[in-house]
Amino acid sequence: MCSDNEKSGGFIQGDKFAGLSIAGRTNEIYQFELDGQTAIVRQTWQQITASQAVLDLAFNLSEPLRFRVDVLIPSDCKNACATLNNQLLIGWFAKDAPDGFPEILLSSCQDQGEKESTLHPGQFQSINFRWFNQDKLRFYLIW
Repeated sequence: MCSDNEKSGGFIQGDKFAGLSIAGRTNEIYQFELDGQTAIVRQTWQQITASQAVLDLAFNLSEPLRFRVDVLIPSDCKNACATLNNQLLIGWFAKDAPDGFPEILLSSCQDQGEKESTLHPGQFQSINFRWFNQDKLRFYLIW
């Protein structure tokens, strides 16, 4: 299991980048202003078993707002995937989903053909969306 327990990350804004960088295994609340709007993102880390964890990001927005979210996938992860509002967003990077994990809903286009994942251990996964109030981004992480 990784040892990065300290808070690491937060809101970053520059000429070409505005968004959240998430790299720690903590519970945090990020509040920031972007394009005249207030955004609140609640980060919740839950260790399910010694080898399984869930990272949740819950969005509280008064209006839809586009920004980037970068999440560091721990370097010692054996598998991971991401869901948005309980539907698969980014598939497992190892060949098969682990046993004992809840079934994740697939869209009709995800249920066809070969699946590839953009998740890589030790690298940030960038997701740049127009987020809506009550959106929930979840990462399942396996060691």
